[in-house]
Amino acid sequence: MKSLRASLLGLALLAGSTVSALSADLGDIRQDDESFAESSAARFYLRGDLGYDWNRLASVSEQGTDFSSASMSNGWNYGIGIGWYLAPNWRFDLTAEHHNAGKVDGTIASTNFNGEQSFDVSSQVVLANLYYDFTGRAGFNPYLGVGIGWAETNAHNGITTDACGCVSTIDNATQDNFAWALMAGVTRELDHGFSIDAGYRLLDVGGARTGNIQNSIGQGMTSSVATTGNIYSNEVRIGLRYDIQ
Repeated sequence: MKSLRASLLGLALLAGSTVSALSADLGDIRQDDESFAESSAARFYLRGDLGYDWNRLASVSEQGTDFSSASMSNGWNYGIGIGWYLAPNWRFDLTAEHHNAGKVDGTIASTNFNGEQSFDVSSQVVLANLYYDFTGRAGFNPYLGVGIGWAETNAHNGITTDACGCVSTIDNATQDNFAWALMAGVTRELDHGFSIDAGYRLLDVGGARTGNIQNSIGQGMTSSVATTGNIYSNEVRIGLRYDIQ
């Protein structure tokens, strides 16, 4: 949690300096664009989003040995954010979100372990996002966006079943990663400052790692940490924005 608070604070400071710089650079555009000044009393917005992840793993390995037939199940995500309107076609927001656990399953035959392993991976993600709205603040607006930030992946609920049928547990572990996203979607203005947002996002939260295996008599097996390659999610998301006047 300390790393989450530190990352949120750092991104907030970065967002403040970025918004100030962009606002200064785009000041002339605002002054020259009378339609933007007349139609855009709101300069900020709040947002809430719900999405569904189709997860894909680059790889899963343990001490250099790859798992066979490794896969990760799908899951839901949800998040909140605050944004700034920068110019007629540009906006920026900071978002924080939680991705529910997807189960990683695979089989491995190595010097440490021979059998099946499974563990859940959930993540917390903080992103700074920049969007281009093709029709500005019109009622129906397609957009493209890009985001960068930080992700904490959490491996938990791990179990193993070895060739003899013995079941063991895997210690929990967390990992901090660089995260990025590409987005495309549409927004539709509603009444009273609300807009609905629907779109697609490709998200990379980096990799995850487990702790060591605890064997059937409770002894830790050293050098039995499993690691994944980058976890990619193809997402369909729907959200609601509220303009702050």
